[in-house]
Amino acid sequence: MVIKRIFRVLIFIILAIIIINIMPVKNAVSINTFRSDTTNIVLKYASGLGYPENTEIAFKAASYTDIDTFYISVYKTLDDQCVISSNDNLYYITGKNINISESNLEDISGLNFAYFYTNDGVNYPYRNQPQGCLTINDLFDNYPFFNYIISIEQTGDVGSRAAHIIIESVLDHNVITNVVIKGSEDVINNINKLEYNLLSVSAQNKEISLFNSLSKIYLDNLYLNIDFQYIEVTLDELQGMTKYNINEYHKRNIALYVSDINSLEDLLLIEQYDVDGLITVNPNSLKK
Repeated sequence: MVIKRIFRVLIFIILAIIIINIMPVKNAVSINTFRSDTTNIVLKYASGLGYPENTEIAFKAASYTDIDTFYISVYKTLDDQCVISSNDNLYYITGKNINISESNLEDISGLNFAYFYTNDGVNYPYRNQPQGCLTINDLFDNYPFFNYIISIEQTGDVGSRAAHIIIESVLDHNVITNVVIKGSEDVINNINKLEYNLLSVSAQNKEISLFNSLSKIYLDNLYLNIDFQYIEVTLDELQGMTKYNINEYHKRNIALYVSDINSLEDLLLIEQYDVDGLITVNPNSLKK
């Protein structure tokens, strides 16, 4: 009798899993320009090309390569301008101890964002060739046909306000399908409330963990409330994912990108996986 009951329970569980897995999956978005048949190379901070990162000359140089996606970090100024920078404090970039978040754009527009740039640790070629700061509008104006992964570095109300400013610029420049926005949980939640259906946002770590956990037991179709279109993982995290897991993301039109791939060894490792893109600060190191 006990064996029969156990058998019935097992049959029930198997049938439940089968039914769950034949349910139609929910696509995150119908159009996702960050999905790719080949591994897309994303350039972070316009770095690694022999020019000061996050400057106009660096982005211009990148625009002449086969790279078509930029990864940028932004900080909002007091007068609601979103400045492209890898840090809020500008001392190690400009030589001036000033924070973007505590300044107006006018306060930092005259600073040299290439002041500390050096190729050899001895010479600083841009001390007499100042490179000014860039805003999100500058990039959209000059490079409207590129894709952008935009990381909002501020949190809370300031980060949410930065998100609104970026979205306004995205709409003004008609690049809504060319942008993924990353940010803290509160920032992304506020963006999702705006319901811009074609705008891609990045998954939070807890969302990735939950989806991966359900996927491992073939119950990922129970994750019905998918409101992200892009996930970003480290190489270590990627190696902990299964082919089934990755395929379940792709079935939902969710793009999978791997961060910090800066060597040929790393590149060879991720080629074993079906990823949509990799993010690098050193594209020349990935050449075979």
